[in-house]
Amino acid sequence: MEPQHRNGQVEQPETPAVNNLQIRTVFSVDDSAYQAWQAEWLAWSFDRVRQPGYLTRLWSGVGEPTPSVPDTFQTRSFSPHPDTGDEFACYNKPLALNEWLKATPSRDETILLVDPDFVFLQPVSMFVRPGKPIAQRISYMNTKKFAQLLERHCQAPEEVQSLGFPVLIHRYDLERLVPLWVEKTEAIRNHPVDREDAGWLAEMWGYVTAAADLGLCHQLQHLAAFQMDICVEIPFIHYCYESQSSMADWRWDKRGYEPGELFPLPPCDVAQASKVLIEQLNMWLADRSTNGSAGFVLGRDRG
Repeated sequence: MEPQHRNGQVEQPETPAVNNLQIRTVFSVDDSAYQAWQAEWLAWSFDRVRQPGYLTRLWSGVGEPTPSVPDTFQTRSFSPHPDTGDEFACYNKPLALNEWLKATPSRDETILLVDPDFVFLQPVSMFVRPGKPIAQRISYMNTKKFAQLLERHCQAPEEVQSLGFPVLIHRYDLERLVPLWVEKTEAIRNHPVDREDAGWLAEMWGYVTAAADLGLCHQLQHLAAFQMDICVEIPFIHYCYESQSSMADWRWDKRGYEPGELFPLPPCDVAQASKVLIEQLNMWLADRSTNGSAGFVLGRDRG
């Protein structure tokens, strides 16, 4: 059953779909070389684990997108913001999603939302019904610490959940959520106090406040490991932190890394997630070398 569109909003079908057998992994990048190599590594890991379904890259920028992800939807860059001029790279995620959702047919499918700095360790084959999204519990999305922000920007602040990517959400729900996600992110960025307090998390607070206002309660699961974690028997590593040894004589950080040669393996005192991450990194680089892939374009700004 297709959703009904009224005044730009998508109404959920009266009978939620139970037979959606398609999962689409979606992520957003800008046109920097910094995110280009992350996107390529993500795509390699998607193929390596034989992730079911499709991989879609939302590419916000100018020029020709890199060829690492065949299914690429290109938009303009939304940083600076087209109306306010606000420089905030994270606008690209909800605004590019909004463009993609409007330009592609609405269908009964599960959307797996990830960031480019994710590596698949295992396939994800969970399908969700409308109204039943799944997300990662995120401790730094501290609702008590940000209580004043939530009071200002959410009609149901008590319903806000401490969550982040990865998210599994039905497309019908995403179509309802994204316009409000954009609106909430803009409001937080336009508030002088909340803009400063939220920092890079403004877009994430936009997501969770929009979900709360729509009554979308996520089932929280452990889907992704950070680099300091021990357990890696889960679908993803999210390498948003620095990996380093106890003596700080070995370290790896995406912000200072320029891909090319194999990276030295970490010493034994490094957390297991970081060990697996570097193993995956070197496997990807070795595959690129074997396949005769073109070199990396380096030196663009980082986000």
